[in-house]
Amino acid sequence: MKVNGIDVDDVVFLGEQIKSHFGSIKAYCMDTRVSYRRALTMFNKLEFKKDFYEKVKSNYYSNSKPGMAVFGRIPPEDRESIRICIVTNFKSASEFSLKHKEYNNVYISNVISGRLKTRTTKYVRLIKLLEKKYNLKLN
Repeated sequence: MKVNGIDVDDVVFLGEQIKSHFGSIKAYCMDTRVSYRRALTMFNKLEFKKDFYEKVKSNYYSNSKPGMAVFGRIPPEDRESIRICIVTNFKSASEFSLKHKEYNNVYISNVISGRLKTRTTKYVRLIKLLEKKYNLKLN
């Protein structure tokens, strides 16, 4: 069966890929800045326009690089390693935030304290930055 010239199985498969890679449709929409309401309508009710499907598909493939970790829970050991890395290289999360404008003080505090529960693309970028520049070692 086709909707707007796109096979329904392709839409369902894309939704499953997004859920397995990002953890949820909401996390995907937050990371790629796609309309959450339109994405839910597309995957649940199969009501969408072809250009929106193509946008979601291209955003998924551009944001899911090979070798990128599947998003899941952040272990407490990783939180502690991040805290130690930031405190040893900078004196506080504020100083880290001043040097790296993408990560504000509140975000770093949320990662360390445990308020940020799942990995996001921003979290993965933070980890890569800390591993590359500041020799962060995660288990």
